[in-house]
Amino acid sequence: WVKCLAIYPRNELLKDQLSEIYSECRIFDNLILSKGGRKLKIGAFFGGTPTYYQINNNQKITGWSKVGSDLKCNFFSCPNSNCDGNLIWKRENIDNKNEVLNCSDCSQKINNDEIVLTRDSLKKTPPDIIFTTTEMLNQRMSDNNFKHLFGLRPKAIKSPEFVLLDEVHTYD
Repeated sequence: WVKCLAIYPRNELLKDQLSEIYSECRIFDNLILSKGGRKLKIGAFFGGTPTYYQINNNQKITGWSKVGSDLKCNFFSCPNSNCDGNLIWKRENIDNKNEVLNCSDCSQKINNDEIVLTRDSLKKTPPDIIFTTTEMLNQRMSDNNFKHLFGLRPKAIKSPEFVLLDEVHTYD
């Protein structure tokens, strides 16, 4: 279940914080693994989160662009601080529903035990931390396919333990 729900008023704030939190989560990997746990997994649920149907039917997906038969993630950059490479979702991984990103310039690889890329996977295996916007939250709270991500029943195992509201001063 989603342990932390991070809510942003705008996509740009969400994208910026997603990259930052991904890097912060990786700092804890060795400690968590040494205690018998697993890596913290993050996901984003906003307009740029595709479905496999969109990908396989060549629909335009906000936040992604085609590079040959692969997809380039335009909202998440290589976490290697010495690299400006693009994160690529290779066609072979897309076809196998393996949500893995590879940097185009360095050896950095972001595995599916660290990030969730599609709405399909969000439904099936919710991340520990999910980034969303106020608009997406409003749209999906009544959607039976996704409302469990926000801790709403009947499919919710538990409610999020933490809610982060960024830019609270912008809300009325």
